[in-house]
Amino acid sequence: LPQGEKMADLETTNEKRLKKIEQLKERIAKEQARLNDSIRKERTGQLVAAGVLMESIYKSATPEGRQRIKDQAQKHLTDERNLKRVQAMFNRLDDRKENAAE
Repeated sequence: LPQGEKMADLETTNEKRLKKIEQLKERIAKEQARLNDSIRKERTGQLVAAGVLMESIYKSATPEGRQRIKDQAQKHLTDERNLKRVQAMFNRLDDRKENAAE
């Protein structure tokens, strides 16, 4: 009988260990998700800052400079969605400049 009790204790200990492993896996997954979220937020911030810089450069450019920027965007942005977004920015800034001139 004492031998059987030891076997039962061993099974209980193994069950506890398996449960602990599952809990640790869940904690690791949650921490990985937090890390990924932090990395995504940092990249988003960088993209916003780059957009602000691009707007500033575009707004201060001569008409010829603006055309060069548009040409470069057309050349380098192969993703149609991003190209349309940048073109919309150019249009918005061009409209703002035209309205300010009136």
